[in-house]
Amino acid sequence: MSEEKSQRRFDRVAFDAECELHINGQPPAVVELHDISLKGALVEAKSEIAMEIGGAAELVLYLSNEVMIRMPSILRSKRGLLLGFEVDKLDLDSIAHLRRLIELNLGSEEAVHRNLEALIKS
Repeated sequence: MSEEKSQRRFDRVAFDAECELHINGQPPAVVELHDISLKGALVEAKSEIAMEIGGAAELVLYLSNEVMIRMPSILRSKRGLLLGFEVDKLDLDSIAHLRRLIELNLGSEEAVHRNLEALIKS
C-alpha cells in the first residue's frame, strides 16, 4: 500500500462531473471531476494549468442550477493534467451538499459517519 493511501482517512467516491476551478487572477477553468471526498478532490484539466503545488484555488461543483459545492482548496499533487486538491475550509451549505453526495455514493451511513469523525479530528 502506498504511503499516500495509508495516510488517507476519507473515503473517495467516483463522481463524474464538470466543475470550475477558480484560481486568483485567472478566468475559471472547466475541469472534469474524477473523485471527491470530504477532504479533497481529484480533477483533470482539459489543458495545462499554471499552478504550483501549495497554490490556492476554489473548486466549484454544480449539482444543479440552484445547488453548488464550493471547495476552497490547496493543490497537493499534480501529474500531467491530473490535479489533486485538499479542501481548506467549506461553508455549511457546501458541507451539507458534499455529505449528502458522498452518502448517496457510498451507500453506507456508517461510512459517512466515519468520514465526518475523521474530518472533525483533522
